[in-house]
Amino acid sequence: MVEVGFVDTPGQSRRVAVASELAFIADGDAGLRVIDISTPSNPEEVGFLDTTGQAVDVAVSDNWVFVADGPGGLRVVDVSDPTQPIEISANPYPVLAGARSLAVVDQLLFVARDDIMEILRSEEHTSPPGQNYYRLLVA
Repeated sequence: MVEVGFVDTPGQSRRVAVASELAFIADGDAGLRVIDISTPSNPEEVGFLDTTGQAVDVAVSDNWVFVADGPGGLRVVDVSDPTQPIEISANPYPVLAGARSLAVVDQLLFVARDDIMEILRSEEHTSPPGQNYYRLLVA
């Protein structure tokens, strides 16, 4: 293997998810970092979102990023503008405290925490007009 490029993040890079020309990094106590990787030899941070917990894993589906935030639970982030990621729930999913690992397949979100794995189904809604939000239901 030959290194092509790198980016130094302010936290402890735990996991990465890639979609198109963006990399999303679960960066420990520095939250979610959004990296433009369109030029692999010169990746650049273009956005970030501080989270209340310890970002330990990340998964991406379309314009949505899911962050396993350890004691901060599950965070759902709208990245339609990657320079300004927005947490789309005023009350993130604290019932998923201890979230440690995530995977997204189709409309299902798999969350590993403590000694269980939960499977949630996601639905995109619009309310009020023009503002998207996500609702997660037990599958």
